[in-house]
This record gives sequence, C-alpha cells and structure tokens, in this order.
Amino acid sequence: MIKNKRHKIALILITLAIITVSFTESNSYVKTPILSRSKIHNRNNIAKNKKDKIKHKPKKSKYNGYKKVNLKLTFYTDLSCENTEEYGGVDAIGNKLTFGTVANNYYPIGTEIKIGDNNFTVSDRGGNGFNNYYNLDVFIPREYGENDDNYYKRINSMGVKEVVGYVKN
Repeated sequence: MIKNKRHKIALILITLAIITVSFTESNSYVKTPILSRSKIHNRNNIAKNKKDKIKHKPKKSKYNGYKKVNLKLTFYTDLSCENTEEYGGVDAIGNKLTFGTVANNYYPIGTEIKIGDNNFTVSDRGGNGFNNYYNLDVFIPREYGENDDNYYKRINSMGVKEVVGYVKN
C-alpha cells in the first residue's frame, strides 16, 4: 500500500516519465506496458488471467482414449421372445450372453464402453432403434432361481435410463 501522498505522487511522476520517454524516443507512440503499484502487489490479478486462458481449453475426457457420450439405455433378457428364437441366449458372435454385453448396430463389434464403474462391450446387435451412437440395449442376467415371467417383468420394468458414458476411440 502507498503510505503517504509523496510516494503516490512519485509513482505517478515515474509513470509519466516512462510514457514520455517512450513517446519521444520514437516518432510514433509506443505502447509500453506499465504496471500500476496495485497490480504489482496484487498477484490475484495475474492468477485470474491465467485461469481465464486455461478455462477456454477443451476439457479432456475422464478416461484417456475415450469419448464422452450421452447415452439412452434400455435393457433386455436372454429369453427367446427378446432374441432371435433359433439362437436364444447368445450374442451376435455366438457367445453366451453375460453381464457387460451391449447391443448396438452403430458401433463395431468389440467396442468398449464405460458407464459408471462398469465396463461394457458391444457384442450383440439390436433392432432398428439401435442404428445410432446413443441408444444401447444392455443385457441383464437372470437372478438365481428367477422364473421366466418374473425375469421378463423385472427387466422390462427398468425403463429407459439416460446416462453419461465413455466410448473407446
């Protein structure tokens, strides 16, 4: 802080001298960066400028090599009424349906997707509603001892969930 008027006047005179010298040494006005005493001692101004520059950079994905995507999830069972009847509870590449299996027609087979703490892999195909990047049909396994009717009702009562996921590039 400036303690008295003499220091304040001296600072103003020095600032004016710098501007005058800059102007007279060249025939045109040269913009000379001059820091006022308050800006020299207030380091927060400098920090705010750096933060502003950083703020405009694109955010990196939470996971390296993955693209952030808003997804709509639906859920399906291994019952023949929800799958190709002749194949039953297998995915598009012939493996038994397991937790982590996702059906989608847009992504190539083998595409990895992270949703929350779970990892999923596109290894099945779905109907026409899955020809885009955001609709996924997630396989949910049967609970131990669950009959077909209860299994079907439980999964189909889960509805549609909108979540943020990360798709491997």
